[in-house]
Amino acid sequence: MPDTETRPGTIQTISFYKRCNYPPISTYAYKVINFILQKITKRSLLEKRLISIAKKLDNKYDAVMAYSEGIAAQIAEKIQAPLRIVWIHNDYSFDCARADGGTDFSKFNRIVCVSKATEKSFINVLPHLKDKTITIYNIINEEFIKESAKESEYPAEFNPDYFNIISVGRICWQKNF
Repeated sequence: MPDTETRPGTIQTISFYKRCNYPPISTYAYKVINFILQKITKRSLLEKRLISIAKKLDNKYDAVMAYSEGIAAQIAEKIQAPLRIVWIHNDYSFDCARADGGTDFSKFNRIVCVSKATEKSFINVLPHLKDKTITIYNIINEEFIKESAKESEYPAEFNPDYFNIISVGRICWQKNF
């Protein structure tokens, strides 16, 4: 569906990267421009870009949802809409999970945590947002995972007589890798 076409009862997904049309700049140029902007306007280049994107989307949608922290949440918080929802996936008891210091979570109507443990850690860090915070577990198709596991052969280094676990994730504190 084109960006300009909307129909009642439909959900529209927008890729910000396709819409913002910002030319790529070198790391050095970015640092220089960012330094100058912060000195003059007290805002970073990233924040200026986020505000620019948000203004293009203001009051065009009934709801804005950020399915992760970071840039998605920072854009969603700035878009004017009747309903704003953000998903939290990280354990906020770790400092690295809170590296997203640029998001004002109070601007969201609902803060959805993907587990009770995530909700507890988020509320411990930001207790004033407790009334806005709920838990909705990530949707996992357990049967699909079990059937997919049966389809593949065990690699030679795994013994099918034992309970084998493979953990896949990015290397960071909150993932405990």
